[in-house]
Amino acid sequence: MKFVTALVLLLIFGISCAPRPQQQTTDVNLDDSSQVILFTNHVTRYIHGQKWRQLLYHIHPTKGITFSPYTYIDTSTAVQMRPGGPEAFWTDTTRTLTWGYEDGTGEPIRMNFREYYEEHLYPVNFMNAEKVAFNEQIGQGNTVNNIEEVFPNAVFTEYHFAGFNPEFGGMDWRSLRVVVEAYEGNLYVVALVNDRWTI
Repeated sequence: MKFVTALVLLLIFGISCAPRPQQQTTDVNLDDSSQVILFTNHVTRYIHGQKWRQLLYHIHPTKGITFSPYTYIDTSTAVQMRPGGPEAFWTDTTRTLTWGYEDGTGEPIRMNFREYYEEHLYPVNFMNAEKVAFNEQIGQGNTVNNIEEVFPNAVFTEYHFAGFNPEFGGMDWRSLRVVVEAYEGNLYVVALVNDRWTI
């Protein structure tokens, strides 16, 4: 009887303390564009499918993840989810955050995550982006790209659409930059930076 009880406790403890899945990346090299793009393709696929639990495993374990609606990351206002943040962050429709400020008007971007996802983070299907570039800015607006300044040890993959409506002459272009760092032999996301035409 004591043996059975001990076995049950061991099973319960083992299950509750089971480690989360680990990335299997080896020989991480941030200069290897194919390796980085393969990783960011997985990340983009999780965002596209709203598979937040899988995405959590790829967020930097000490820095968390930073969100920026424009290519200039304002570190004083940017929303950041700390490491180990709740999974509910991604699905909570009651909590309103200030994600930054609208270009042109300066009005605060106050939204819950669902609204931010639809209007800024993933307004188009970046899985089918017209262009994908490694550590190269494709979309060019009037806003300064300070990714290198904020994350000096990072690289990024840009997913870019040149535009959608011919009447706008390319002024409706959109980009998503998935910013990545290496940590303890694995690749992790440190920021999701959006970009579009700005005044």
